[in-house]
Amino acid sequence: IDWQRMIYGSPLLDRYTFLSSIGIDPDDHLPPEAGIIACLERIDWFTDTALYWFPAFQEGYTASIAELIQKLLPAYQKFCTEE
Repeated sequence: IDWQRMIYGSPLLDRYTFLSSIGIDPDDHLPPEAGIIACLERIDWFTDTALYWFPAFQEGYTASIAELIQKLLPAYQKFCTEE
């Protein structure tokens, strides 16, 4: 959760962020949708940052967004095909 902009989200996002912050890979402990939510939230944050806060660094944020999308796609595809 971005505490600068209060967004109500899944508790999975809090758990994902917490595990990441203490050096534990959250993908090993949480369902795939936690990683999907975290990636989407970061993409949103990077997009806002590149457009409104630090446009001079837009190229760097664009690269970070592209990396997140590359990470997100396999997880999303796996999530969508599981039954």
